[in-house]
Amino acid sequence: MSKKATGFFRGSGGGVQEMDLPLKVLYGDQLARGELVRVEAEPEERGDGTVHFVETGPWTGGLTEVEGGATIAPDARDTEIARLREQLATLQGGPAANEAVGVRRPAGNASKAAWVEYAVSQGMAPEEADAYTRDDLAAFYADK
Repeated sequence: MSKKATGFFRGSGGGVQEMDLPLKVLYGDQLARGELVRVEAEPEERGDGTVHFVETGPWTGGLTEVEGGATIAPDARDTEIARLREQLATLQGGPAANEAVGVRRPAGNASKAAWVEYAVSQGMAPEEADAYTRDDLAAFYADK
């Protein structure tokens, strides 16, 4: 008997959960909207004997399957935002082009994709912004 495939996903609150694959359609929709982010994670045992999962990095394993045969690329929205920002910077002559877009500071509970877009518009490298959690980005830009 084979073990069911699973993956690790960070929710909007920052917690990491292990979920069965293929994902239920509801979770696939959340993944597509950036409300869930697939990550690499490892179990860590707490002093009370319970186990929780600690994020160890971004998911680099390819597509995530959803029930019904759909697939979602890892961080597809973030990757597209970064590509468009780089293209805009090239067309307008450099990194300052990110500021010309006029991206407003997102609400504290906005998606990670919105925070990455904002961080990039403020001059942060797309790869650096993507490495942070949504809450890290919100805290970094809280007083700016």
